[in-house]
Amino acid sequence: PACHSHRRRLASQVKALNRAPPDAFSSLKCSWQYFAGFFDAEGYIRVPPQSKTILLAVGQKFDSILQALHGFLNREVSMGGINIERHASSSTLVVSQTATSRIILHQLLAGGLLVKRPAAEAVLDMECVSHACIRARLSKLVGNQNRYARLDENGLVRAKQIQRVRMRLRNRSLNHDQASQSHNNNNNKNRSCKMCVPVLGQWRNTRVWRVVLAC
Repeated sequence: PACHSHRRRLASQVKALNRAPPDAFSSLKCSWQYFAGFFDAEGYIRVPPQSKTILLAVGQKFDSILQALHGFLNREVSMGGINIERHASSSTLVVSQTATSRIILHQLLAGGLLVKRPAAEAVLDMECVSHACIRARLSKLVGNQNRYARLDENGLVRAKQIQRVRMRLRNRSLNHDQASQSHNNNNNKNRSCKMCVPVLGQWRNTRVWRVVLAC
């Protein structure tokens, strides 16, 4: 519009709409075709450097649509590993189990997945190739934003070694905490062993019993 004040009103309305969470997804009737289009636009497929695992994720600012997709996947797949992770300013629908991810990818391919079809087909053939090879194939199918942060084959080996060291340190810390807690509990039990000695006394012509706790 030519009017400056009118443009300002429209800009404020658009800003308010962007900040307000949508409420039209509670009655959404999701389908695999709908989810395939949504995943093409907002989802991503990942194979982490620590393990040969297929991870699927869809991120959104508001989680109302993710709640609808979460319910749809739980009804259709009926397997574990489907969760919604909430962050400070966004939410992410995550599929963390490889078996569940495989079923979902097969359904997405049948539902018309287009943009991410090569990546989906690559990870579904992951059993026939090495971990480093599948990550190299995926890196060629995505953008160049993180090309300098991706790990090569030697980096994958180091990442797995670091992960094993972290797990050992975590287990050692847990064992130390458990031993400290057990030691503290034993000390508390020893301190709680007390003797009650009755002493006869008078106060305002009334006979009372005073209990003296001696460690």
